Amino acid sequence: MDLITCSGPDVIRNFFKIIFDEANTIYQILSHEVLVKPLTASKQADFDCATVCHNCKVDFTQSNPKTRHHDHVLGVCLFDLLQM
Repeated sequence: MDLITCSGPDVIRNFFKIIFDEANTIYQILSHEVLVKPLTASKQADFDCATVCHNCKVDFTQSNPKTRHHDHVLGVCLFDLLQM
C-alpha cells in the first residue's frame, strides 16, 4: 500500500475522499457472501466438544453461543489461518 499525503487548499475534502474511497473498497470486498469452508473431521470434533471459548476462556451459554469465527474474504475459520 502506498503512502498517501494530502495538502493544499482542499486538504480536508481530499482526505475525506480518500477515506470514503477506502471504505467503499472494503465494502465491495466484504459485501460478497463467502460461505464458511467445512471443517476437517478432527476440527469438527474439537468444535463439537468445546464448552469454553478458545480465545477468552469463557463458557458457552445461551447468551454466549458457540460460533465459527471466520474470515469473510477467504471463508476459513480464523484459527485455521494459522495453519495455512
